[in-house]
Amino acid sequence: QVLRIASGAAAENPAEFFAYLSTLPEDTIIFAMNMSSIIEAMGMPARQYLYNYRDLFKAAGKALVIVERSPVLPPDISPDFYFIDVPLPDKQQMLNIITTVLTANGISLSDDVLDKAVDILTGLPPFAAEQAFALSIGKGGKIDIDFLWNIKCRMVEETPGVSIWRGKERFEQLGGLDNVKRYCLAKLSGKRKYGAVVFIDEIEKALAGATTGTGDTSGVSQGILQSILVYMQDMDVSGMMFIGHPGTGKSAIAKSIGNEAGIPTVILDFGALKDSLVGATERRVRNALKTITAISNGRPLMVATCNKIAMLPPELRRRFTGGTFFFDLPTCEERASIWE
Repeated sequence: QVLRIASGAAAENPAEFFAYLSTLPEDTIIFAMNMSSIIEAMGMPARQYLYNYRDLFKAAGKALVIVERSPVLPPDISPDFYFIDVPLPDKQQMLNIITTVLTANGISLSDDVLDKAVDILTGLPPFAAEQAFALSIGKGGKIDIDFLWNIKCRMVEETPGVSIWRGKERFEQLGGLDNVKRYCLAKLSGKRKYGAVVFIDEIEKALAGATTGTGDTSGVSQGILQSILVYMQDMDVSGMMFIGHPGTGKSAIAKSIGNEAGIPTVILDFGALKDSLVGATERRVRNALKTITAISNGRPLMVATCNKIAMLPPELRRRFTGGTFFFDLPTCEERASIWE
């Protein structure tokens, strides 16, 4: 027997709800939606109920499954729960979602349009992707790609610290910088096919205080640094570091790489990830990196700009295996091309 309990019903009379759980027959699975807010509102009584019913549920073969986007359970009962982190859909799963919507509406699309829709929606949760795709269907079954892209951008930006750059810059619009342009084009045409560019602007300022003795006693910056180091190492993320004088084109080149490759450019803002609590910050960082993994299909290209590379810890610099480029002041020839 499977029961689905909505948080609204539990919120009306939480004590009665928990007492009701004890009357359920054996071998029952209870799915409770967004229950951590009820536990927080009730406080100690709810925690005590769950603690008391833990062994009773085990003996009767019953299970309580809490379904949440970001569960936050009190530390005294969280060890009694097994946490399962469901990843965002990959491209094949997203294709299945879109195909289901098309079949239900009797619509057929060309492979080119279908691939574009899958690429755009990758990185969204299943329900949000289905809703966005349904809204993009116009008269005659035509898909509005621009509308779909705008919906995707708005939904992604609901994740703190993550946004999608919507500029249209290309290399041909930037004078000079021929060396880094050639390198980026060669990298994009290589065997590794990147799914997204992740742009981190002025990384040394965003991680200020992450190294020992530089002033951040809260541990927030250190937590962000650790998460980025582990993510880049475990995911085998390639990255490039752009250093040099302000205004020499570092950010402009970084924002143009995605447009050259036809892939999205995701801006990762460490400042927006920070919270007064270390645990809350790390949770935001994990959510942001999970979104980036889904958007890039597990193949992100990190590009960071920096004015003072000496402020970065050596372990972070070593993660940017794609190369470190110095952006000098433009030469006479480069100034002439910029002027044009």
